[in-house]
Amino acid sequence: MNGTDQGTFRADADRALASQAAERRGEVEFLERLCRIERRQKDAAIEALKRSLSWRLTAPLRLAVEAAAALRRVVFPVPAPLRPLPPRPASSLFAAPEELARQRAAAPRGGLSFCVAVPLSDPSDARLSALRDSLLAQTFPAWELCAVDSSGPEDAARHERILREDAAAGDRIRFSRAAGGVADRLSAAVGLSAAPLVLVLGQDDLPAPDALFRFAEAFASAGDPAFVYASGLLVRDGFRFDPSSVRDVVSVLPRPDFSLDAFRGHDFVGRGFACRRARLEAAGGFRAEAGSAATTDLLFRLCETAGGGPAHIAAPLLADAAPLVPVVQDGASAEARVADARRALEAHLARTGFKARVETPSPGRAFFRVRPPRPDPAPLVSIVIPNRENPNVLETCVRSILSRTLYPNYEVVIVESGSSKPETFALYDRLSEDPRVRVVRFPKRPDEPFNYSKKCNFGAAQCRGEFLLMLNSDTEAVLPDWMDEMLGFAARPDVGVVGALLLFGNATVQHAGLRHRPGGLPDHIERSAAALSPGRMGRLLHVQEYEAVTFACAMVRTSVWAELGGLDESFAVAFNDVDFCYRARARGLKVVWTPFATLFHHESLVRGSDFAGPNRARFLGEIAHLRERWGGLLARPDPFFDDLAFTSLPGIR
Repeated sequence: MNGTDQGTFRADADRALASQAAERRGEVEFLERLCRIERRQKDAAIEALKRSLSWRLTAPLRLAVEAAAALRRVVFPVPAPLRPLPPRPASSLFAAPEELARQRAAAPRGGLSFCVAVPLSDPSDARLSALRDSLLAQTFPAWELCAVDSSGPEDAARHERILREDAAAGDRIRFSRAAGGVADRLSAAVGLSAAPLVLVLGQDDLPAPDALFRFAEAFASAGDPAFVYASGLLVRDGFRFDPSSVRDVVSVLPRPDFSLDAFRGHDFVGRGFACRRARLEAAGGFRAEAGSAATTDLLFRLCETAGGGPAHIAAPLLADAAPLVPVVQDGASAEARVADARRALEAHLARTGFKARVETPSPGRAFFRVRPPRPDPAPLVSIVIPNRENPNVLETCVRSILSRTLYPNYEVVIVESGSSKPETFALYDRLSEDPRVRVVRFPKRPDEPFNYSKKCNFGAAQCRGEFLLMLNSDTEAVLPDWMDEMLGFAARPDVGVVGALLLFGNATVQHAGLRHRPGGLPDHIERSAAALSPGRMGRLLHVQEYEAVTFACAMVRTSVWAELGGLDESFAVAFNDVDFCYRARARGLKVVWTPFATLFHHESLVRGSDFAGPNRARFLGEIAHLRERWGGLLARPDPFFDDLAFTSLPGIR
């Protein structure tokens, strides 16, 4: 390396170190801010307790307020389109007896049969009995239980007796004792049978009576899926798949349809998946070097083999009597399991040629951040911010971008529409002193109603960037690498829209993606959850794929924006972002949400509520318009948010 090369190398290294240091400073400042918010909330709660006498004295006033609210609900009832859908009944967790009878009467599908591979490691006798009984109760009879036990000779002999003690099992029990890790035992278990389908279970898993039938059905109808997995239940010991056992259900374990981006962030499939033996062999089988992440490693390699993608059955077909973890832990520490999972991810990225750095933002948890390098040269990102008045709010937004954003190449395009206050235009002048900021005037007639879509389309037409970032004026950037994070996904040709994590000013979640229930409307996921909470099934800790995200902060390639024709102006305010995302997905593009691009969003601080005054009629009209255009999609289950999550369980609210 000559002197010039050494100088260039040192300069690049210095820039990288400076960037990482700025990211860490930004993260620390953000965490300190969240701590200050939490401290203020606790102080306020303590003060409220100290004023408990006033609380008692104002009881009549509170009753009057509640009575007035009740009267308002009678006089102005919530329109039917806005009423939440009822929860799923607990009975929906179990297949109806008539359906089970129908399945038993049906012949096995296409000569399919299952090798149920279970690696054992000191299981409890009761759980082994429950596993055996759950297999004997299957409506699909073509299966063999292939168990490989690492226990000592006496314990292994007892385990084998338990599995064989019911004569109904006949010769369908295959048992072997072998030392080694989970990969070795799974490989040995698969070798005990010649069945064309392999179902991998953990020793604490209980398949529902219709589980094998539904898995076989998926293979028969889906052609050659990489693997098939299902949603599940977390249960207490003694649980049986019967409505009488519903009180033993601790929690539902909903899983989304498969998304490789989400799976790279966390193995949400875990144990309880099935694949064809031929596909398993083509992928190279279970690898001992993967350690405790043997199943995660296999699932990545199954995705990489030729054939169809993974398939998800949105039904609770597996009950788990232990926390949701990979198949077995073999005594590995949490740190070792995370390290094994990270190596499996990094090996997958290397095999597929996906250049990225892997980080572990949640110590001790197998949740990962996959960070592709910044494009070189860095493309121009145009940030479109519609605005009318509220100079203080706008200044907070723009100053946060200018002072905290590490990404070097962006422009801020403020779309002015209808302001009249001198202080607003004075702010425009001050902000425009920065060459990265421009103000463009939206040609709005005095009598023209508010139309956010028109403003965004006008602003986008004035931009010069390869990427557009739609941003509300009542947002505030907090992490230095937020734009880099969004660009890393938006630059991919398979991605159409990228959304961010938005927080209320009280450090709770405002936006973490949008989902809908069948027959319902798009709604925010994990709304009001604490900013640093993991969310249900850890969904706030890693990247997700959704049907839609809010355009309060969303990045789109300019070419995609042009191809889709921008926002549909018939959605003046609400659902324009949802409609755009649905149209992007209809073109085969992904909608990705990342928690690593975080902003504060003081929702509707500028525009006001959709539920009050004249906005109400406009909002109801937009709901009707959305249903007219996307009624078929809204009637179907959301592929990325299992409706199982809305099940009402006894004793759990």
